[in-house]
Amino acid sequence: MSASITPALQPDLIKQQVKQVKSVAAPQKIADAALRNARGYWELGENAGKIIKSERAKWSPDCGNIPLALCDVVVSTGWNLTIADGNKYWHYFVADSADQTVLLGRSPQNRTNASIPKTVTDNILNIASKHLELPKNVLLIKQVQRQTWKNICLEFTLPYVRCRTDDNQLGWRVVIEAQPGKQYVYLASEKGEQVRKETTKTMATRNDLMPNSWAINIIKTASKRFKIKGDRVYILSAEQKFDPSRGSYFWNLAIDVKQNAFVTYELDMTGNITKQP
Repeated sequence: MSASITPALQPDLIKQQVKQVKSVAAPQKIADAALRNARGYWELGENAGKIIKSERAKWSPDCGNIPLALCDVVVSTGWNLTIADGNKYWHYFVADSADQTVLLGRSPQNRTNASIPKTVTDNILNIASKHLELPKNVLLIKQVQRQTWKNICLEFTLPYVRCRTDDNQLGWRVVIEAQPGKQYVYLASEKGEQVRKETTKTMATRNDLMPNSWAINIIKTASKRFKIKGDRVYILSAEQKFDPSRGSYFWNLAIDVKQNAFVTYELDMTGNITKQP
């Protein structure tokens, strides 16, 4: 059996092929839509930035918290564009009509020199993406700190929660940026098996996958109902379930409201409370 050898291309032919795959200039209204979004919401300075790449593309939204059985994906046709400003980049999809502009990602992703394992950052970005309802490639890691936890539950303690005490439980404290100026802190174990959102003045630590807007609504509702502060309302679990009798999915939440009193809430797939104590 003989082998065929493809001769190497001459440099001028390589340049010609590069020109042939050069990005196609998007219509001005498409470029303007991407630049307007980046300048208005994502920290690109006024009159700054330029389109360095554009190409025809198709895009469909992530189903997020919607079960795949209910996810009716609509595919949009338009343009992928990359905006550059110094060493910063914004990656967009803009529909042909220019009425749909989606930020797909930002670069550089990691703005810290800390040697945190990729598995840890991936798990943190995955849960933060669910909480913030943003693609994980849009989120930026602003700060990473080594931490030593008192227990394997990342400092989360309730009387009935079993957490082995270990004074040398190493882990991470990671600050995530969503929109400019909006930062969120996540705690993780050494290898990222456990990830929790850090406690704030208005919300206790949590590790469920509900959007923040849903969690805030639940906490406000339970806080008012049981006359306790919001940071004393603990979301212990949030699971998607299917009700055969109704033929629909729903969220079932286990909530602790007084450090030993469990109550149950149910939400529909848009986050509305449909059942409460």
